[in-house]
This record gives sequence, C-alpha cells and structure tokens, in this order.
Amino acid sequence: MNSLLTTLGDVSSKILMGAGADDDDDDGGAEALLERVANSVLAEDRRSALSELRDVVAERVAAQIAVGSIGYPTLLTVLRDESEDLDMVRSALEVLVATLGGGPGSGAGGGGGGGEQNLEVEHE
Repeated sequence: MNSLLTTLGDVSSKILMGAGADDDDDDGGAEALLERVANSVLAEDRRSALSELRDVVAERVAAQIAVGSIGYPTLLTVLRDESEDLDMVRSALEVLVATLGGGPGSGAGGGGGGGEQNLEVEHE
C-alpha cells in the first residue's frame, strides 16, 4: 500500500510541478518525513517527524502539495491510532492546518504564523 501511495505521490508531483523537478529538493523532505511517521517503531521518532513536517509544510508550498497528495491517510491513521498521545495528535492536526492554510505568508488563518496560532480560538 505504501509503495502505491509513493508512486501516486510521485506521479502527482510530476504532473503538478513538472517532470524535471527533483522531489526531495522541492518538498523539503516532506515525503521522507511522512515515511518516518508511518513506519517508525518509536513514538518519539514519529512525534519528531510530525514536528519537522509541520515546519516544512508551513514554509513550502511543494510540501503542502506532497502532504495533500499522499499524506492524508498517514495523518488520519495517526489521529485514529494515537488518540491517547496528545502531542502526536496536536502535531498531526497542525500539519493538516498548515497544509490547508493556503501557502507560506498568505495570511490564511490569521497572520501566516505558526500552526499553534492557527489552532487557537479567540473569544471576544
């Protein structure tokens, strides 16, 4: 299943970004981080990968595309299987928010700041 998702991600990346693009450089390592989240045995390694992925997605549109094309099943699995690990759930949700945020510095979600700001709700 992972090889199918990887192949699908490679094809969609080439369609969206051009056939000559080097995927590892363009997505800032998002695909490799998704693999760590999906396949790491240690919870701490998955947490670390999610945190790094959140930062990469917040900075690079290509990483948003990579997560959008192949990462949602991995993130949804984290939300389902790791529901007791609040740090991991929070990081997965922050990656989703950053992916849907509209691009670096776009101002989506109230100012283009980090994921933590996007998840907080203001009460007036």
